[in-house]
Amino acid sequence: MPPARPSPPAPPAGDIRSRLRALAEVFAQVPGTFRMVWEADRSGTLAIAGLTAVAALLPAALAWVGKLIVDGVVAAARSGSPSDRDRVLALVLLELCLMGVSLVDGRLLGLLREFLRTHLGNRINEAILEKALTLELRHFEDAAIYDKMQNARREASSRPLSLVMQAFTLGQNAVTLAALSALLWGLSPWSVVVIVAASVPAFVAEARLSSESFRVNTWRAPEGRRLNYLEWILTRDSHVKEVKLFGLGPLILSRYRELFRKFFEEDRRLAVRRLVHGIAFGLLSLGAFYGMYVLVAGRAARGEITVGDMTLYLVVFRQGQGAFQGILSSVGAMYEDSLYMSNLFAYLAIPTLGEDPRSQPALTLPRGRPQEIVFDDVSFRYPGREEWALERVSLRLAPGEKLGLVGENGAGKSTLVKLLLRLYDPTAGRVLYGGIDIRDM
Repeated sequence: MPPARPSPPAPPAGDIRSRLRALAEVFAQVPGTFRMVWEADRSGTLAIAGLTAVAALLPAALAWVGKLIVDGVVAAARSGSPSDRDRVLALVLLELCLMGVSLVDGRLLGLLREFLRTHLGNRINEAILEKALTLELRHFEDAAIYDKMQNARREASSRPLSLVMQAFTLGQNAVTLAALSALLWGLSPWSVVVIVAASVPAFVAEARLSSESFRVNTWRAPEGRRLNYLEWILTRDSHVKEVKLFGLGPLILSRYRELFRKFFEEDRRLAVRRLVHGIAFGLLSLGAFYGMYVLVAGRAARGEITVGDMTLYLVVFRQGQGAFQGILSSVGAMYEDSLYMSNLFAYLAIPTLGEDPRSQPALTLPRGRPQEIVFDDVSFRYPGREEWALERVSLRLAPGEKLGLVGENGAGKSTLVKLLLRLYDPTAGRVLYGGIDIRDM
């Protein structure tokens, strides 16, 4: 089982410039993710972008038509004119059409997202598997690299699509907010400032929680494998004999429970903090809305604005709050998704050239002729280790000769065979086959 996990590091406490630099490094994952999405489904990506643009403009159009309907109803009630009533009916019909467009647009977006999810998930899984084919044995035996692979596989089906969809949502909310702000500005420029001021604290808190969630889940990978391994020992026939024979069941189960409780406590603390922040900043947003509600209702009561203006103001202010909070939420979610994508790109960027022959073109021997195997003063230590697994080993194995390797655990028997098969290269010395260094073959 892997060694115990160290505590997650605290976030770097640098100045604003260093924090911005770290943020830029995280969001540098976005272009690469978009390239993956574009390669997975180009037509689907373009269609989603177009439908998202339509969805971005609909809220402002609906709010404006709603204002015209309210003012039209008031005018028709005062005048009693049939033309005024017909105008109201026409506006209601227009709103119906806009709602129909919104319904169809939302359904199509959902369908295209599912198609893109399938294409993108398969594309990324293929990339992970293709990379696995190029990895050397040393990579699989390196706990840090193995954790990178497991983290990449765990998030491959959800994080890339989530990052792209959040980017589209951010763009949609930005366009919506711009259109709504244009409507709000004519009634009260301060409303736009209030929307921003009431939403920023929630964004800052959510971004910090997202970063902490990423650290917890990333550093949990070794212990997550240990948890799965303990469960595997208790439920597989390959281990049940030893478990029963030595009475190991209670010990293994107690370790499983201990790890599970640790995971649960980490998740519970994060969930409680999200709840507290959500309630606090939700109340702040609600207070800002009703504060502006009082001001607008007072202006309407004094006859400074029409009832339709008041209705427009309240609808637009609420939607503007939602759009701005949606922008900040998307940025926070993109930040978290980008952190996970950094795992995937780090895994795909692992250098894997060690198995290629040193000489080009590679040297070959005639087929069908047995050749002598020679270990010439071979020494080897595993990556990251100080002690030697083999030290100054020399032997000669003639064609047809049989050789037995005998020794205690850790003496280097398996290591010698790994070097013979070139699963590893010697740290010093040479392994020859037919007089040719196997690194040149």
